[in-house]
Amino acid sequence: MEKLEQIVKSKTLARVLLGLGLLIVALVIFRAGEAVGIRRGFFGCSFEGNYERVFGRGQRLPGRGEWGGVMGMMNTFRGEFTNSHGTIGSVIKINLPTIVIADKDGTEKIVTIKDRTIVRYGRDNVGPSDIKMGDSVVIMGVPGDDASINATLIRIMPSVGQDIPVQASSSATVVPVTNK
Repeated sequence: MEKLEQIVKSKTLARVLLGLGLLIVALVIFRAGEAVGIRRGFFGCSFEGNYERVFGRGQRLPGRGEWGGVMGMMNTFRGEFTNSHGTIGSVIKINLPTIVIADKDGTEKIVTIKDRTIVRYGRDNVGPSDIKMGDSVVIMGVPGDDASINATLIRIMPSVGQDIPVQASSSATVVPVTNK
């Protein structure tokens, strides 16, 4: 018994327990870092899988192969901006509240229409049901987690030869759209 009391009161036991406590704290911090790293890794993996849908492909340059991935974002140096927060193109599929837009490069963008999405044709507010296949649209929004665009504004553009509606006034006229 006396020997046990000496061990409990000894400085060596206090140091060993302090060392074990610090080791446990260090392991908990390490495990938390692993959890954060795994979460970041899953995000990076899903981002890579959706990258082409978000940013599209780069252009093929003679003698240099194809620019895709990060180099595809370098299109901004040639005056072509990436459009992850919106898109311009033609409606190729409608399944409300989702529409699919093909941009000028043929990249398909999935657009989600929310309750608060504003849809306009000319100056008139219209509804999502007024969007038709083949319509030219300009969409602004925010990127969704699934590489879609959550639309805040959709503007339906008139086709060539189609009249643009203007607000009624005493001198209201219809302005035809012509191809320049």
